[in-house]
Amino acid sequence: MIRDVIRLCEQFRDEGVVGLDTAAMSTSDLSEYEEVSLGVDEVLVYQEASRLGIHRTVHAGEIGSAEMVKRAVEEYNSERIGHGYNVLSDPAVYDMCRKKDIHFETCPWSSLLTGAVPLGVNKHPIVRFAEDNLNFSLSSDDPTVTGCFVEGDYRLTASWGLSEAHFVRCVVYYSVDILAEKLSDIVTAMQPHFSSQPGTYYSDALFFMSMGLHRIALDQNCVAMFDVDTKLRADVGQLFQEFDSFEESTLFGLAPELTPVYRHVLYIYRSKHKGTKFGEPISKGGFPGVNSGVMLLRLDRMRESITYNQLLKSTMVEKLASKYQFKGHLGDQDFYTLLGMEHPELIHVLPCTWNRQLCTWWRDHGYQDVFKDFFRCQGPVRLYHGNCNTPIPSD
Repeated sequence: MIRDVIRLCEQFRDEGVVGLDTAAMSTSDLSEYEEVSLGVDEVLVYQEASRLGIHRTVHAGEIGSAEMVKRAVEEYNSERIGHGYNVLSDPAVYDMCRKKDIHFETCPWSSLLTGAVPLGVNKHPIVRFAEDNLNFSLSSDDPTVTGCFVEGDYRLTASWGLSEAHFVRCVVYYSVDILAEKLSDIVTAMQPHFSSQPGTYYSDALFFMSMGLHRIALDQNCVAMFDVDTKLRADVGQLFQEFDSFEESTLFGLAPELTPVYRHVLYIYRSKHKGTKFGEPISKGGFPGVNSGVMLLRLDRMRESITYNQLLKSTMVEKLASKYQFKGHLGDQDFYTLLGMEHPELIHVLPCTWNRQLCTWWRDHGYQDVFKDFFRCQGPVRLYHGNCNTPIPSD
């Protein structure tokens, strides 16, 4: 029966199911309370979920000990812990959770009503979590039982001295290694087609993260991503206004590629399909590909799109690359370019001024005759992109 959970997660993955959770009481004697069992079936299901990129939550450390939290993280590969207050009783386990950026779902009122945290405690564990900038959130647990809603939980924590600043993070850091493991199915599907060879720059998992961001940033819907070699010259709020121009089917916003790189990559396809617009400059009415130095992503739609999530599967990536005889080397940018060719309804083409690329390498390597047509970008520059290590003009 428990293995059916994985099957259902897979079956309904593209219809809103994002993860699994477990909450168990193996005994009515709280002195022997074991929240997280080491049953073979349960552990194997969670390990399989981890392999498949299905998110995993375990209730642990509410009444049970810090050992239960450790079990959940190490044996179950859990990313989120339900409650988890008793993790503070073991500094080593607490430190491990901080380093792994484990998320704790805390329930202030519920913790007091259930006795998970004694009423007379001097400092609630949530306050410590906030002081240590632990990855945590506030939840209401079960309002139908407690009669408490999340607004009341925020008011309660405010009475403990917590403010909005404790719950709003300006910067959240992610470990690329951890994300690569979570998105291993996507990385594995993309690398053979969109990196030149193992060990090269764009073969790193980092360059395939954007395609699975909808499975990571679950609390975000509209996101902008920028390469580190970019420089804004306009209000970024104006860029976010481009979301208003998305059609109902649009998932991504990217500016056109301003070099003939895809004219080169698509050489075989273009030789067999005379007159194709693929690999032609946008100034000539063609589709030159897109550049991922600046991206807008509708994560909510990416989660919901059956088409998109099917396209991430290795068999579909292989089919798409084969159709266009495409062997790229620029990571996610190559995939988005193929999307724009096969499913243009998924891509909103941003004005080139939001990604004014400066690379001129292709002008000096065989494409001088057409380079100016690709490189043309009229209008005031709102963002410079110093790709190919090109210096960015100073203001």
